[in-house]
Amino acid sequence: MSTKGNAGGENAEAFRDDFLTSVQSMYSEGLPDSYFLPTLRLNQVLLKSLAHYERFAKRHGLNFNSLLVLMVIRYAKEPCGQRLISEALWLPKQTVGSILSNLKKKGYVGESGSPADGRAKVVSLTEDGLRFCDGVFSELHNLENAALKELEVEDIEAAARYVDAYVDAFERGLETSDASD
Repeated sequence: MSTKGNAGGENAEAFRDDFLTSVQSMYSEGLPDSYFLPTLRLNQVLLKSLAHYERFAKRHGLNFNSLLVLMVIRYAKEPCGQRLISEALWLPKQTVGSILSNLKKKGYVGESGSPADGRAKVVSLTEDGLRFCDGVFSELHNLENAALKELEVEDIEAAARYVDAYVDAFERGLETSDASD
């Protein structure tokens, strides 16, 4: 979202500042104070990135998760089922089912019996879905390429390593927390 000199943007900045102040005490428990701002900044950057992808998706009548589901269906080497899509995107099967239902209503995907297991259903793009996806993903690819060209390859690799390490550590914490519940 843009905060270029508008009242809403100024309010959002003030809100974020107040939020930072109030949440600092929570983050400082158990960590040295030097971790607070970098941790908060990392989370802000991750959320900002997701917000930009959500904005892109909305431009095309989708939400972020629907965009991801279409991407999996479009670029999978063979038709795939709901469970596989769910596992590939770390989304609940129910969420993927709801997304697929909406995409069917829009005429972008269809279901058929699996060639490997006639009882299972697989999802594939319709002709309209293929045209839609090719336009959307071409635009997305161009946007991502333009953004990436502004960065050094080493910086992209480092960012991916650091975010991956953070996500892995967070996942380990979740698994430990789940085990103690």
